[in-house]
Amino acid sequence: MRFARNLLALSLAALTLPLAAYIAFRPGAAEMLRHGGSAALWLLIRQVVVNGLPVVFIATWAGAVLHGTARRGRPALLIDAPLRLAVLALLHAAVFVFAAGWFGSFGGDRMTALRVVAPTLARAAAFENLSGVYLYATLLASLPAQAATLRRGGGRWRRAAAGMIAWTLLCVAAFTLLSSLAS
Repeated sequence: MRFARNLLALSLAALTLPLAAYIAFRPGAAEMLRHGGSAALWLLIRQVVVNGLPVVFIATWAGAVLHGTARRGRPALLIDAPLRLAVLALLHAAVFVFAAGWFGSFGGDRMTALRVVAPTLARAAAFENLSGVYLYATLLASLPAQAATLRRGGGRWRRAAAGMIAWTLLCVAAFTLLSSLAS
């Protein structure tokens, strides 16, 4: 229970900064919340809690398990960002297909739901939708596990940290490219 509680707290903390940035910098988002009152705020909170929090939590859990089971931290650093991005993409696909079947979203068509996953995630990488909040929260939530792995690595932490950041950025760039090619 403590593990789940800590991952939940980390996931919520990681969602805070990207969500605040999305509201502040996305044209019309802050204005919609200001003029929409509590109804708009509750819709946003519901969307983040129902869709975003589980995605960030599960991706964070996958990364924590990866780091916890790795014998040496270095391989975990290389796999961490791609693993989290893959989990994020798979969960988006599952949620979209579920929403199509259960709620009739996407005209009730599961194939349409699958076809819009890639463009949604491409827009997420550009921070154009709430999925961008979930994407960047997932990456922020990876920092404690990566930092702990680096700390165990010894005196080369600066080079390893630079490599980790570069690798994470490369994974995000590849994720964006593949998502945009698929759309």
